[in-house]
Amino acid sequence: MPRVVAFEGNPGATDGVTWGAAAIDDGARIVNSVTRFEVSHSELATLVEQGTLVVLPTPVDLSPSDASGGVLVARVSKTAPRYADLQRLRRGALVQSESPEAQHYIHANKESLTAAACDVIDALVEAALYEHWGTAFAGELVRVGLTLDSSNPSLNALWAYQNRHRAFVENVARSNVERGNGRREMTGVRRGGPPFQGEPPSPSSLQPAQESSAS
Repeated sequence: MPRVVAFEGNPGATDGVTWGAAAIDDGARIVNSVTRFEVSHSELATLVEQGTLVVLPTPVDLSPSDASGGVLVARVSKTAPRYADLQRLRRGALVQSESPEAQHYIHANKESLTAAACDVIDALVEAALYEHWGTAFAGELVRVGLTLDSSNPSLNALWAYQNRHRAFVENVARSNVERGNGRREMTGVRRGGPPFQGEPPSPSSLQPAQESSAS
């Protein structure tokens, strides 16, 4: 039976959450679930030592049909900000794997993980705006959210707000967001909300605003 033995990622370089393609042991070799690149069992240790792969505490069995898709693994450190909210990544997961340090959620594909991440990001944005506005912790929540979805309009707008180099960062943030509705949503946050201090913006400021065709 195929087993997930590792995944692409570097937990030490994140704010408590990381995700990547699963490394699946099919009995004969180790296969990247997304690229289908294959390596031998003897090469696995080298990839782990180089920091390319992170080994799961315990291998997780998958059905052959599940293993044939683009399986992804999301790792959430138990010391991550808003750990309870990040546990929403379990939604739609094929299976979970827990260690003393982290929880691992194994999803069938990017669509499944993205759907779960949407719930998490909504919770992080709400917490940043209405519970931790004007604090460094709000910035931490935004960074965690961007790890899950670097193109999210609300997260990119809040990232620009909290950065002291706002004018420069806002241009970078806008480039992260898709044109069209995503850009309009980000513009709505930018126009409706104050700088990243003081009182949070009203809920209406998070609604899409009109944007010129040149944006």
